[in-house]
Amino acid sequence: MKRFLVLFLAVYVNAHAAIPVGGFTQKPKLVVLIAVDQLRGDFLTRLSPRFLAPKSAHGLGGYRYLMTNGAYFPSAQYTVLQSMTGPGHATMLTGSLPYQNGVPINYWFNTQLNRKFYCAEDTTQALVPPAKEGVKSGTSPKNLLADTVGDVLKNTGYPSRVVSLALKDRSAIFMGGHQADLALWFEPTSFQWVSSRFYLPEGKLPDWVEKLNKTIDPEKAKMGKKGLTNTYGNDITMAAAKAAVTNFKLGNGKAVDLLALSLSSHDYVGHEVGPNDPWLDHMTLDEDKQLSQFFNFLQKTVPGGMKNVTVILTSDHGIPPKPDLMKNKRFPSGYVNEDKTAERLDGVLTEKWGKPSDGKWIAYAEEFNFYFNAKSLESEKISAEKAQNELKALLLKEEWVAFVFTASDVANRRLPPGKIERQILATFRPDRSGHVIAIPKPYYMPDGETVTHLTGYSYDSTVPLILAGPNIKAATHSGGEIIDIAPTLSFLLGLVAPALSEGKVLDIF
Repeated sequence: MKRFLVLFLAVYVNAHAAIPVGGFTQKPKLVVLIAVDQLRGDFLTRLSPRFLAPKSAHGLGGYRYLMTNGAYFPSAQYTVLQSMTGPGHATMLTGSLPYQNGVPINYWFNTQLNRKFYCAEDTTQALVPPAKEGVKSGTSPKNLLADTVGDVLKNTGYPSRVVSLALKDRSAIFMGGHQADLALWFEPTSFQWVSSRFYLPEGKLPDWVEKLNKTIDPEKAKMGKKGLTNTYGNDITMAAAKAAVTNFKLGNGKAVDLLALSLSSHDYVGHEVGPNDPWLDHMTLDEDKQLSQFFNFLQKTVPGGMKNVTVILTSDHGIPPKPDLMKNKRFPSGYVNEDKTAERLDGVLTEKWGKPSDGKWIAYAEEFNFYFNAKSLESEKISAEKAQNELKALLLKEEWVAFVFTASDVANRRLPPGKIERQILATFRPDRSGHVIAIPKPYYMPDGETVTHLTGYSYDSTVPLILAGPNIKAATHSGGEIIDIAPTLSFLLGLVAPALSEGKVLDIF
């Protein structure tokens, strides 16, 4: 019996690996989060034979360097109803889900302002440098209701530097959190890196960013197949990352520094051609080379090299195949025109209830979230629940619809069962989500782009997750969730996890 107990304890300890005390006190000098926008989980497994070697005479490799030397989760998951850029980047370093962090979708309808509202919008924080006429301006993390690992570092009192950057503003802003020293994103009409007064209250870019902007070729930076949807978008992003490391002296201070960057061009390409196009393979292979160059740069720049750097690589969402490909395989699929659907169903409601005094019954539709015109319902004395149920019944007749739920259904827990219920409860916010939300059948999506992502189905929610660095054991794992990044990183750094974090510490040590 005693021998069995000793054997059991040995197995238990091994199954719950721990960091030795000496190792735990040795923190990395730099943490780098790399998000490759729209990198579905199987991109790495499928293209792995074509990636650079983990190590060679030329130095460190890219993707395979991480896959070989890190804790690799090929099929990590987002447990959300709608997988997209805003919610994905809001989750990574907060460890929180949209129902708490406030970012259920990229755009929603603001009932107080009676207009479409952007997830990173903050009109009190102007663009730096000032925006040209007609350019979207005014952004900050105001709408992100959760703190990040970077915020925790700052709140703990460490002299840590936190920097984030991406071509997309929402990606940079939500990774950086509320106390980032700087967040940068690319403005595609002026062809330059910009920020907002939230980060730069004096309204001036740092000199090194100004110099960086002078190196950008506007012709290469134009959107389309020859611009940011090609490798040039990654080129300028990685150049900005290296400049940030150099000018902030990241990894050279007295405390752990954090750099978060997102490679947005991968997403731009995916939307244009879908995941099965050779163009996207080319983009992924180029990313491999870019990552290799960046890791070799860090090897020389950070004292102790990559042994003092923790790298997390993941993505904000996946991507479905093109609907025409699925039709060729005789699987139901297709495009849905949301505006025409909303207009047609608004006409049905008008036939039933009459023309509302405020113009329309349905005020707005975005990503299959339908919002009612509150003034119309109030003036015609139609209750919100009655209106929601009526629209729900109409949507259930649509050929592309799998399920429909309403705000009242969520409040009263009348939801589809199983995984979909969990995704709804993880995502829905009564102040930002639609009054009625339709869940499409697999492989149906809004029109306007060749391919888009907005569901909780596996092709949209499955992404890779790799954590590599000091104290992390190299191994390939099943499972893993993106909400696990923040608590795992917090544990590694000796921090309390961000306040709304719901993930667990991954067993990778």
